[in-house]
Amino acid sequence: MRVVILLMVTLLALGCAAKVAVPDAVDDPRAEPVRDLVLFPQNPLAYLDMPGKAEALIAPERHEERFAEFRERFFAPWARERPAHGAAEALWGFSAHAGRNVWGQDLRRRPPEWIRNLADTALAGDYPNLGRPAVALTRLDMRVLPTAAPVFGNPELPGQGFPFDLNQNSAAHAGTPLFVSHVTADGWMLVETSFAAGFVPARDIAFVDQAFMDAWRALPLAALLREGEPLRLDDGRVAGVSRIGMVLPLAKGSDGPRLLLPVADPSGMAALLRIKAAPGLAEPLPRPLTPLQAAATAAELTGAPYGWGGLYGERDCSSLLQDIFASFGLWLPRNSRQQAVFGRSIALAGLLDDEKAALIREHGKPFQTILAMPGHVVLYLGQWRGQAAVLHAVWGLRTGEGERRGRLVIGRTVITGLAPGSEHPDLSREDGKLISRLTAMTFVE
Repeated sequence: MRVVILLMVTLLALGCAAKVAVPDAVDDPRAEPVRDLVLFPQNPLAYLDMPGKAEALIAPERHEERFAEFRERFFAPWARERPAHGAAEALWGFSAHAGRNVWGQDLRRRPPEWIRNLADTALAGDYPNLGRPAVALTRLDMRVLPTAAPVFGNPELPGQGFPFDLNQNSAAHAGTPLFVSHVTADGWMLVETSFAAGFVPARDIAFVDQAFMDAWRALPLAALLREGEPLRLDDGRVAGVSRIGMVLPLAKGSDGPRLLLPVADPSGMAALLRIKAAPGLAEPLPRPLTPLQAAATAAELTGAPYGWGGLYGERDCSSLLQDIFASFGLWLPRNSRQQAVFGRSIALAGLLDDEKAALIREHGKPFQTILAMPGHVVLYLGQWRGQAAVLHAVWGLRTGEGERRGRLVIGRTVITGLAPGSEHPDLSREDGKLISRLTAMTFVE
């Protein structure tokens, strides 16, 4: 379960800081914190000047194999009879933060008893006290501790304060299969997905029985292709919101296909709402991964605010890539460290920047290649005027050295080259340049 948040924050090159560099106000409305955001078109569809842009990047037989893996992992929580994690791993947040100084949203240190009280309410000594399959009714923030309150490191230090809430483990879309391993005294549920785990409010999930699971697994799965579009019932009421990366069962209706969206009945068990699938809203999985379709999917997310661990309904670097490829029925792990080694890979560590750029130019496959560094991943889009272009959700770039360290905040999903911010004299020369820290090139195939 545990995403090693403390280590990731330490390694994160694209993190938060005590000092934030804000560009001077200028008359040009296109003014951006880094020049790449003006030089590189901020629409993935602009990078399709290539032959075969409508052709599949993965052979149909191989794609079917990958989709079978996707389905197996997606439904894995419903196949469990016991938790996937022991108590030490499932409840690691209590020991990790006990005795440490942590800060709240008011930027004040939390008293030592704050963690102890949470552990008492969590009934940690009784873990696991439940073992039931369930489904997400809405988008879930999976918390390390059973509270919505944030946990920050020292906000005076780079990479320790906002937006890096150490209490955020991950997020999951509505319709995600779950295994509930534990319930706290105040109604928080400890849930496991196929890729992460965490505490969620009881109101956000519903239990499922064998008949529900069998019916869901027997239906085709469909990917939602639009971000933020209301999912409406026949009478016009909004039952949910579509998200890239969201996967729902698809059923036949007398007037066309219907998406099935889970809701809770009065007893807390899951029932299904039938949502009319508007044209272009969803497609059955698997759907071919083509440069054109990948670019259109990525375009739905470009410009969206950065969200550490999926906070505020947004995405960080690894959830961005996970959701893009999920919309094609291709499973990726949740965190950047795992994504960096998930598949065939070419090592880039130890090479000079020019050598890395040449390897990426020669071997990189647009819309199919993940470039990785400690704590961050980007999607290679191809070449733009002789330079590699990449899509990534990024908080900011390291600036300064020693006591002068800070961040040049970008704070959203953008397209840049491999050295964004290099025009800034205070960009950290030690570890601020993206290409210098790349360690691997991994292929989704």
